[in-house]
Amino acid sequence: MPLYRKSWRGARIRLGRPFLESLKQPRRWATDRPTPFEAERVVNPIPDHAESLRLLDGIHAQFPQLGELSIKSSGAGRIDMTPDLLPVIGPVAARPGLILATGFSSHGFAMGPVVGKLIAELAGGGRPSLNLSPFRFERFAEGTGLGPRNTV
Repeated sequence: MPLYRKSWRGARIRLGRPFLESLKQPRRWATDRPTPFEAERVVNPIPDHAESLRLLDGIHAQFPQLGELSIKSSGAGRIDMTPDLLPVIGPVAARPGLILATGFSSHGFAMGPVVGKLIAELAGGGRPSLNLSPFRFERFAEGTGLGPRNTV
């Protein structure tokens, strides 16, 4: 919520069918049954062509010097994001053996090589070569404020 309050003018919240469907998902499930996550393994959403055209109009308005532009193809997908827009990288204290690397807000390809190295270091039982405390999972429950901290 703090992030939303800071940037609410640029935010658009849609409470469409996917949101309403998500409210029906169980919050607990048996370990011998398929989970809601398994239903979401293959996600191939349909691009919103009207939104693409609206964005193209905005590009034309901002950069008329580009001349005529057109959309040759479009795609859609989901972006995993955390409330503070920082990824979660590292072990989860409450679940020994669980190591997370998620929430990259579409920066996963750029960060992939170094994150892969860090996760390999952790999975191998060693210390990570970088300080991962700003990216710890527990930050969401600590109440210390979200985002990176100067941890020298």
